[in-house]
Amino acid sequence: MSKGRFSIYLAILLGLSGVLSTSVKAEGIDDEKSLSNLDYLEIRENMNDLI
Repeated sequence: MSKGRFSIYLAILLGLSGVLSTSVKAEGIDDEKSLSNLDYLEIRENMNDLI
């Protein structure tokens, strides 16, 4: 294998490893962190005040 091909393969490998290592998984929704209906109504009222 020539040095040119080796360099190309190495660059592709390093590029893919950088992309794959920075992927982020979304966390599931925790019931304790979810908003109540009262919270939604407060947020909605505050958003309407801004408009």
